[in-house]
Amino acid sequence: MQILKYQAVLKAVELGNFTKAAEALHCTQSAISRMVKDLEEEWDLCLLQRSKQGVRLTSEGQALYPTLQRICNEQHGLETQVGSLHQFESGSIRIGTVSSIATHLLPPALMKFKQGFPNIHFELLMGEYEEIAQWIRTGRVDFGFLRLPVGDDMDVRVLLEDPLLVVLPNNHPLCLLKEIPPKSLEEYPFILLSRTGSAEVPALVQQKHLALSVHYRTWDDYAVMAMVEQGLGISILPSLIVTRCSYTITTRTLEGGAFRTLVLAQRKGSIPSLAVQEFLPFL
Repeated sequence: MQILKYQAVLKAVELGNFTKAAEALHCTQSAISRMVKDLEEEWDLCLLQRSKQGVRLTSEGQALYPTLQRICNEQHGLETQVGSLHQFESGSIRIGTVSSIATHLLPPALMKFKQGFPNIHFELLMGEYEEIAQWIRTGRVDFGFLRLPVGDDMDVRVLLEDPLLVVLPNNHPLCLLKEIPPKSLEEYPFILLSRTGSAEVPALVQQKHLALSVHYRTWDDYAVMAMVEQGLGISILPSLIVTRCSYTITTRTLEGGAFRTLVLAQRKGSIPSLAVQEFLPFL
């Protein structure tokens, strides 16, 4: 029962309020609130500051948060080991992933795996590369997907080379070309995907010595495609992001090629559960 109280605190902080935490933990909002309050009364400490905007950690909560995370991660590891000893009768796999991989690469692998191991459950944590790397280091996820380069504290396996594509309105002059010379990008308004961890375009700009005319910046790749569709400018996005998109846009490869290298990463020296070991070959 105590571990449930710890999970209630962690999930409330992660999601920002009790209602979302209750949905994630499959219980009522009042149950989450009661578990947190019980824990605070047991310890005679205020862990969370409540407001109309949600909840956030107090100074006491910040001091205890890493320990609560470690305990819950160890509990997850224990449950996974027990599930492994029952030959996959139960257990869970936690994956840190970016949206493009969660959308296009994971579903087929999950479907094939579940046919043989129907009682293994999955938790997909969506984040940016830096977040995912931190989740791997702290044990919040069993493994995750990152982009090279990564730190020396990771064991990696190359998953794929994902080409970077020039994204154009359908009536754009550059659509007449099969490949786009990088220097030609300087002639048109550019829409930059500028969220944390999206370093592919800045790296390309530096490598090719480009002087892009950036008119718009946004952290959302769908916003980039919508703006291109409206003729507001051109952009560069990874191929996985534009795969099966519903926008009426045109894509072209860059002359000389450019890509991001996506890898499957685990904490160096960690021993994956049997469930993870069985799942990884499906990727």
